[in-house]
Amino acid sequence: MSDQTLHSPGGGLVFLAQDHLLAGTYSRTTWSTAPGTRDSTDYHTLELFYDGARREHRYLTVLQSASDEPIHGGWDTFQAAALYGYEVYTSPTTSLVLGGGLGISDFGITTPGGRTIYTLPLPLIRLSRETPGYHLSLDIITGPTLDLTLRPQENLRMTWHLQFDIDQLRDERDLTFEIALHYRFASLGLQNETISFDLAGETDPLESTFYAAFAEIDLILLKLRAGYAFDTLHRSRGTTEQTGQGLFLSLQGLIPLGPPRP
Repeated sequence: MSDQTLHSPGGGLVFLAQDHLLAGTYSRTTWSTAPGTRDSTDYHTLELFYDGARREHRYLTVLQSASDEPIHGGWDTFQAAALYGYEVYTSPTTSLVLGGGLGISDFGITTPGGRTIYTLPLPLIRLSRETPGYHLSLDIITGPTLDLTLRPQENLRMTWHLQFDIDQLRDERDLTFEIALHYRFASLGLQNETISFDLAGETDPLESTFYAAFAEIDLILLKLRAGYAFDTLHRSRGTTEQTGQGLFLSLQGLIPLGPPRP
């Protein structure tokens, strides 16, 4: 932003085998100017994810921690979930999976006796539809995530991504979206993104929310995105302030480690 510089290097491993996906990533985010009143300027993001299928059965496990003290900072510094689903309907173009599971975290819920509840039941709803004109996927766990691609097989196509968590929906800034127009490997788009960290010992997370216009080149093994962020809000300890605008650059690379598929 205009008065801050943010660096977020990271890495991870992805294992992909037909109907199974296992991924683990880590990134360290550093602000050049400490946001809020805390001394620490380093924040860590750890994600573990498994998505598997066996015939009609679906399995999903997630562990995510974004904090100044990831996981060991307390129940409020991580979220975990284990879910099971069953494909109740399938056709050449459509699939519907229904199920549920348990989420583990500090959800801010207490009983009348003052006892904190750390586990909650979660739904699992997955709807996907693929036609020559569009690809649609809808996932509902803590909130709906919608992905839509128009003209998916064409050089010129358009994509929408919308996501929000019901338990964190305060205003329109909590609706994460990305809209992009693609031509082959290049695209132009607009997004609303939130960088959020759960601070150990704090009730409110540290957040930076911004709109951005961007251009991207996606070469599959290398992805470069550059853009201009504006209307940036910084939220911490119940306060909200404007933090300006500025340029950003994102570079992602993928190095295949396994043998090529036949």
